Amino acid sequence: MESRDKNYQSPAVIQSRTVATPFHEHDNDRKIHQIIERALHEITQLSPPRQAAVGGLSGIAAGYCFAKASKMVAFAIGASIIGLALANQSGYIDIHFDRIRDTAQQHLNNVQHAARSALPPTTTTNIDGEEIETFIDQSSTSITDVLKRFAFTNLAITSSFIGGFLLGVAFE
Repeated sequence: MESRDKNYQSPAVIQSRTVATPFHEHDNDRKIHQIIERALHEITQLSPPRQAAVGGLSGIAAGYCFAKASKMVAFAIGASIIGLALANQSGYIDIHFDRIRDTAQQHLNNVQHAARSALPPTTTTNIDGEEIETFIDQSSTSITDVLKRFAFTNLAITSSFIGGFLLGVAFE
């Protein structure tokens, strides 16, 4: 063993350059998707009382956050509307309500057109002699599809989450 004195300095570390790798959003989406699937799978391995507890507590947290956020947004929108109305009434600004209405109608039409073009085409299926229309694409494996499938196959967790969500909103 070599003894080191107080003045000993370790050899200099040669700094290396890090080469930036291209950022792939798809890779991050896949990682997030895998994390969510793994977490949901681990929850399903718990006992039913623990599943209900996880669902209820996460529902309470989500409901509480939703209530807080929605109150802040409602306050901001309400305060803005009152402020604009007072400014208009006092003569500081002139609001052309007819132009606002026309612009809003144009934007609504654009959103409706975009939504219609983004939806997959309807398919008509005959089940028990009844015609039904469906917009569900079974080949898709997005996070929302994973969550829907999880919610329908694990009704104990889903129902306790919904109950907890409502409790969280009520606590606010």
